[in-house]
Amino acid sequence: HVGEDKVSTNCDCESSPAITYYLVDHALFRAREDIYPAPQTARRTLELYSLWAQAVARIIDLEAPDAFHCPDFHAAMAVMYIERPLPVLLVLHNAEYQGSIATQHMGRTEARHFADVFNLPVKRIMRETFIEGKFCMLKPIVDYVQRYQGGYGVCAVSRNYALEASLKHTVLWGLPEVRGIENCMPG
Repeated sequence: HVGEDKVSTNCDCESSPAITYYLVDHALFRAREDIYPAPQTARRTLELYSLWAQAVARIIDLEAPDAFHCPDFHAAMAVMYIERPLPVLLVLHNAEYQGSIATQHMGRTEARHFADVFNLPVKRIMRETFIEGKFCMLKPIVDYVQRYQGGYGVCAVSRNYALEASLKHTVLWGLPEVRGIENCMPG
């Protein structure tokens, strides 16, 4: 349901590098009360993530960037909608959540619900987003990195967090590495 979105670009500062910023506007984005709406299991919340992933994919398809920098799980499902492969870089800020829903063991009934929300076939939802009986929005991009980049392209906001995430979260276990990048926040 991306047809309703509006995309704006603006970068007219002479001293800035050649970077284009995209602002995506939709009533669903403006209606939320918090940056991360809760509960994560609510259909309205999932619709927001669905719309966001589809909007990101649409921009990728229209603009054909050199790479897709995915900051955490929020847009990780965009790779399920893009029309052409491109290099991706996933930066984990909160792998603890992973965009996961594990209120019960997920099966075909739940897959139909997610398929409806995310506008994707049931079989694809089950194959590309279910892991250990739960729905995981991070899984599609991790699988994508494995398929197209040999498992390289995932990092976390610190070396310690990269190590912790790669040991703790099964969605990351098949990767050859999760690199740590030092962020600018004092630790």
